[in-house]
Amino acid sequence: MAKKKKRIEKKVKIGDKRVSVYGYSAFEIQQKIEALQNEEERKKFPLFNDVLDLWQEEHFEDIALGTQTCYKPAIKRAESEFEGVRLCDITPMDITALLQQLASLGYSHQTVKIQRVVIGLVFKYAQSKGMIQNNPADYAEMPQKLPKSIREIPDDEAIETVMKSADKPFGDFALFLLMTGCRRGEALALKWSDIDFDRKVITINKNIVYNGNQAVVEQHTKTAAGMRKIILLDAAYERLILLKGNAAPGDYIFGNGDTPFTQAQFRRKWEKYLSETGLDITPHQLRHAYATILFDANIDEKVAQTFMGHSKIEITRNIYTHIRQHRATQAQNDLNTYISKNLA
Repeated sequence: MAKKKKRIEKKVKIGDKRVSVYGYSAFEIQQKIEALQNEEERKKFPLFNDVLDLWQEEHFEDIALGTQTCYKPAIKRAESEFEGVRLCDITPMDITALLQQLASLGYSHQTVKIQRVVIGLVFKYAQSKGMIQNNPADYAEMPQKLPKSIREIPDDEAIETVMKSADKPFGDFALFLLMTGCRRGEALALKWSDIDFDRKVITINKNIVYNGNQAVVEQHTKTAAGMRKIILLDAAYERLILLKGNAAPGDYIFGNGDTPFTQAQFRRKWEKYLSETGLDITPHQLRHAYATILFDANIDEKVAQTFMGHSKIEITRNIYTHIRQHRATQAQNDLNTYISKNLA
């Protein structure tokens, strides 16, 4: 009969406490001691969600409201994914796994990218406070072949409807977007004093974002390139002259006199416009339609970049490429239809 091994006890200090470690060999006891020491070291690292809270308290209010809105869903997902997990235990593979999960659920490239950015900002904050050495988000891999959400270009019929519906409720606003390529927030921030009717020039230098229902006027545009002067085309000029009436220079062109629309007011007006016209478009699609008009008018990419307020020429080129591809697909469909009807 084999002799039963005798259990050994060793008392050690782990952190501020003395504990008893038991084992049947010196090697086993040493392994247990090292495990306890490692666990004690891990306790020095804060939980991810605690650091996320600190980052939000110190920096979130400094982020533009529009960006805050984009970040909030990513923050909620990160909170759920890493609840109860310490910073030191989160690896690039863990973050990559979350990004892959979002990809498998059909999220767009931009959404997944924002998720990695938010997690990276939390770890960057932790680095600045000396909590960790490395930022695992820097090494997390983006999933391949994610869908990039490209808004569809309104067709010719939709554009014609916008042109003919200026007399409808809020029709002036839709026509203005189509004729200027302004972002929604830029158009809503415009005052009558921002338009030089003699020179037919519009100065874009402000932006409206919404904090809940409340409009917040930012004395800058989405990008530095957004601060620009654009041409007031004749079709928009004529409608604005009719719309202006006795408005004061400091009144908002699309607002409640000297105060901007709340988010609820804007939504009601836009939804009523869509209902009246039968259209199914967004303000940003009208901006894209303006880019199409520039393309069809053979406006140079560099000039179009200035008119659109793009920060990089690549953005304008990508839109022009998308329009070109859209036109080619449209021509192919038209040609197939003609052949099937007349030659088949």
